[in-house]
Amino acid sequence: MGYTKIPFPELRDLIKGYIGPLFYREHVRTRLQTSDFIDRETALRGASILLDDPDTDRYISGIAYHGYDWRRQSIRPEARTGYRFDEFKAIKELFRRYRGTIPVWMTEICYYNGGTSWAKPLPRYEFEDGDWWGHQIFSDVEAGAAGWTYWNMILDEKGGPWLVSPIHGDPENNVQHPVVIINRETSEVTYTGLYYYLAHFSKFVRPTASRIGSTGTVDDVRCLAFRHTDGRIVIQLMNSAGEEKPVNLEWNKKTLKIVLPAVSITTCEWQSG
Repeated sequence: MGYTKIPFPELRDLIKGYIGPLFYREHVRTRLQTSDFIDRETALRGASILLDDPDTDRYISGIAYHGYDWRRQSIRPEARTGYRFDEFKAIKELFRRYRGTIPVWMTEICYYNGGTSWAKPLPRYEFEDGDWWGHQIFSDVEAGAAGWTYWNMILDEKGGPWLVSPIHGDPENNVQHPVVIINRETSEVTYTGLYYYLAHFSKFVRPTASRIGSTGTVDDVRCLAFRHTDGRIVIQLMNSAGEEKPVNLEWNKKTLKIVLPAVSITTCEWQSG
């Protein structure tokens, strides 16, 4: 179920019978979003119950889900190989069912110790960890997500401070991983691998952009293409191999030859015209 702890059928009835009509009568312009689903499979199941009812669907303007599927499957990121994660199929199906009618957002995910054991200590300083997060972003966006949000922006060298709330399942010693680490003792600032992979999307793929198709394959390289309303084309290229990878990008009868560094993300941009 969602974070409301309300079963989906009851949530459906609450929206269509009370909240939605109340907002309409009182001319409340705030739009309704589904409560955040804890993982992708739950999002597919729960959102379908809500959106398949036209009296509920009319009041909902967005679907929000979290990416904690590995917790449900009890699989650590270190154990994942090939990055062909089954959980993204649920978002792809969710997007297919309601394509063009409602946006889908991945609104929370992070490394954390509470309830999960990791092979490596948190927070993580190695740049290569960004590659795992890059595959998460690529896979969610490829599946149909229109937005992607990481949970912690800045934490200290101990992976805190963290919230302790037994009622919400947040225990003590809930060490987590942020985008930026600030050491309280030395004042040293570390921009994690996640920071750089996420920054490539945040800086160059703006809210007005739409994803467009791309063709071709290179081993260990992933590609996402976007078009902005002003005609600019942005290409995100991720090389997961431990060696450089030469690639050729072709667009508008022109070719760009580029060498992707080992374990890296690269942004290419074409201006309109």
